[in-house]
Amino acid sequence: MPDIFLPSTKNMRLDMLDFYRSGLKSTVKGPFDNLMEIEELSDSYMRVSVSGAGSWQFKRLPTAEDTVFLIAVVQTVNRPAGGSVLSFYSTRWQKMDLPGAQPVFQAAEAWQQTVLDSLAGQSYATGLLPSAEINPAQIMAIPYFVFSLRSGDNSLEVRSSAPDYLDAETYKKVAAAAATPLWFEWNPEKQVFERR
Repeated sequence: MPDIFLPSTKNMRLDMLDFYRSGLKSTVKGPFDNLMEIEELSDSYMRVSVSGAGSWQFKRLPTAEDTVFLIAVVQTVNRPAGGSVLSFYSTRWQKMDLPGAQPVFQAAEAWQQTVLDSLAGQSYATGLLPSAEINPAQIMAIPYFVFSLRSGDNSLEVRSSAPDYLDAETYKKVAAAAATPLWFEWNPEKQVFERR
C-alpha cells in the first residue's frame, strides 16, 4: 500500500497489523503526531481511524474475471462535517478511472431534498460557511455524505452528514429523512455500485 493512504512508514503499518492480529490495541503514531488504529480487518476489508478526525476504508471487490479484483478506497473526514470520497485502484495500486462505478443518487431524493428545503433561504450561522446566508449553491458545497463499506458483503451505505452541520432545532425538522441511509450493492459484471 502506498504511503499516501496511511501516512506512516512501512514498519509502522506492519506494527499496526501485528498489534491487531495479536489482540492488542493497534495504535501507532504517524509523522504528524496523528494516531492511527485498525478498527476492523478481514481478508477483504480494512478500516483504519486517524486521530478521530477521519478514517480510511479499503475493500477488495470482485470483477467479471475471477482472478481480477479492484480495491475500493473510502477516505472520510469528520471535521468540521462528515464527508467521504470513494476511489478505485487496481491491486497494484494504480488509480482506476471508473466514474460510472460511483453510487448515483440525486439531491432531489427525499431525505436530501428535505435538508435542502429546510436550509434554502434561511439565515443560518455556521463555521462551515463564510456567510450566515445560505443559498442552494452554498448548500451543494457542504460535504453531505458519509460512505461506509461493509466487511461481510460488497455493499455501500451512504448517510447524510446533516447532524454535523445543522443546529439542533433545524436538524429536528429533517431528522427522520436525514437518518435514512441509501444502500448500494457492487455489481462485478458492470463494475458499479447499484441502488438496492
